[in-house]
Amino acid sequence: VSEQDWAELEKICDFLKSFTDATKAAEGHAHTIDRTLPIMDFLLSKFEAARIEYADDAFMTPCIDAGWAKLDAYYTLTERS
Repeated sequence: VSEQDWAELEKICDFLKSFTDATKAAEGHAHTIDRTLPIMDFLLSKFEAARIEYADDAFMTPCIDAGWAKLDAYYTLTERS
């Protein structure tokens, strides 16, 4: 693994830390949509910030865009609830 690969992995891990925390906060049998939506809003804000931070990063930009699209698709599904 090259030094560049390690740098990319570090960026990914740093970005995903918020998702680990959000997943742990959303765990449990009694978790309802009213507790899920603020977490999803928080994660979408992380994506928006990452879009700015990594705007010129050829590796991170498509990853962030794909993740944002997936989370947005699930967010849209909550409107049916």
